[in-house]
Amino acid sequence: MSHFRKNENRPVLTGRAARRQDSRVDARAFATTHRMPVIGHVQRATVAASRAGHLFAGDYLAALGVDSRFAAAFGAATAKAYRANHGTAPDRGGKSIVNGRIRATYQYSNPLDLIAGALRYDRTRDIVLASVTGHPVARQFAGV
Repeated sequence: MSHFRKNENRPVLTGRAARRQDSRVDARAFATTHRMPVIGHVQRATVAASRAGHLFAGDYLAALGVDSRFAAAFGAATAKAYRANHGTAPDRGGKSIVNGRIRATYQYSNPLDLIAGALRYDRTRDIVLASVTGHPVARQFAGV
């Protein structure tokens, strides 16, 4: 007996496979209608592998609750603080998907570098200093 259903040329997807197929179809349709390059599962896996175990300025900014449109400026401030503290540029080996393209982004291994960047950036300085935990290390950097 065939694994195909009657009058069908391919098997019907059910469960997780069907949900994943639906999300792939939606992503491809969105990218096509907005004239963006289509990013497949291989490229997404590459991005996920490059991000494993590292910290990113955009993720930290989202954790603080600040709008993502300020991510570029916050990333620049964080990189500037990193250069001032370490005398070298941060590692640029991380990858992110931005507007349908894979971009190289700075990645950090120490959360204190992100706190130093948040203290340098005006929109996040007060948020970090007024947080529930108080960030004693951040207060030490800020001289409070």
